[in-house]
Amino acid sequence: MTVMSVDDCLCWCGRVECDKVAQHLRDAGIKAEAYHAGLSDTQRNNVQQRWIIEDHCKVTVLSLATSTLCPKLG
Repeated sequence: MTVMSVDDCLCWCGRVECDKVAQHLRDAGIKAEAYHAGLSDTQRNNVQQRWIIEDHCKVTVLSLATSTLCPKLG
């Protein structure tokens, strides 16, 4: 995988791939988080907070089914 500069990015994929893609990005030095229905409400809220408020997450890897739940998209 070739990684370039990243500034607040969303990546959509199937739920099964979300964790793998987020881990691959983290392995490449990018602050990335998975966001999918397999996470608890608290975990999803924490991902949102790290991305929206704290800026500790540059890439959020969303499953297609949960992408509408992320308020920063609106």
